[in-house]
Amino acid sequence: MRLASLRDLFKHGDWASVCVWETADDLNDEQLDRAFEMGEGSLRKTLTHIHGAEPAWYELCEILDVSALPRSRDTHTLAQIREAAQQLADLRNRWLDAMADGDLTREITYTRDGHSHTHPLSDLLLHLCNHGIHHRAQALNMLRRLGKKVPTLDVMVMRIQQKDQPALKTDLQTLRSYYEYTDWANGLVFDIAETLDDKPLRREFEMGMGCILKTLAHMRDAEQWWFENWHNGGVRAFEQIQKDTTVRQLHDAYQETIDNRNSYFAGLNDDDLDRTVTASPTKNKTYTFTLGESMLQLCCHGTHHRAQIANMFRHVEAEVPKLDFVAMKRQGATA
Repeated sequence: MRLASLRDLFKHGDWASVCVWETADDLNDEQLDRAFEMGEGSLRKTLTHIHGAEPAWYELCEILDVSALPRSRDTHTLAQIREAAQQLADLRNRWLDAMADGDLTREITYTRDGHSHTHPLSDLLLHLCNHGIHHRAQALNMLRRLGKKVPTLDVMVMRIQQKDQPALKTDLQTLRSYYEYTDWANGLVFDIAETLDDKPLRREFEMGMGCILKTLAHMRDAEQWWFENWHNGGVRAFEQIQKDTTVRQLHDAYQETIDNRNSYFAGLNDDDLDRTVTASPTKNKTYTFTLGESMLQLCCHGTHHRAQIANMFRHVEAEVPKLDFVAMKRQGATA
């Protein structure tokens, strides 16, 4: 992987965190501590976890000295959490700026839950970026339940808001790793969904696209829609799921999209990722992004919606899969 790609992924995470903090800014203690059956159990605990997990990983792996930063156990107010996270972001970004691409291949060994694991540094950094996306999706659900109008945290929204900024950097190896994870995590989610009856699959929730089945369909159609844009700048709207669609049918359709995407991906080189892609998500709105940005968008978009599906699984008493990037890597290491 290349540092520029990981730096820009962290940039997206820092921007998304600011969006969440600003949305939660005027909440009182009762609202911040209200119990929810998702995330870490409350908005305050979830925000603390998002911004406490990153330095905890740096300490666990002994890769960045964060001893001078506030500890998560000492950050209680939203302002304290935000200040600690900003200090960490500044320290982490200076550290990344001083690194070279070759540093990302360094093998990092750590012990967790009595087991030793070894990953290249690049995998641990990608895990941290993905972890934040997962838990911010839960934070948005809580904010919605607290009556807030929640922001959209997509990579594309950040790029639209920051249109005067340079395009995000991407490289094929980072995207390959992220798509490997995406396909693995989607497989876990679909396998569990296929064990459920129609009633829990269509049970209505105030999260995601409204139910498990519709959220899975949205994830698949987002990939298919972008695939068509890569080829011909298609302008069709997202499809509406048919009432009689089964999870198996949806899974098969998703696999066909994945196969097409992987075939397309195999013919690319890094320079191709800078090619301009035009997309019209709604009538009379047209945007341009780089191919690499749109591919990165899909990876982050999938993580966001899988977090919502995991919450829905919990409410219908289904298995809740472990969806961390490092969980995939550990599984591969022991397979």
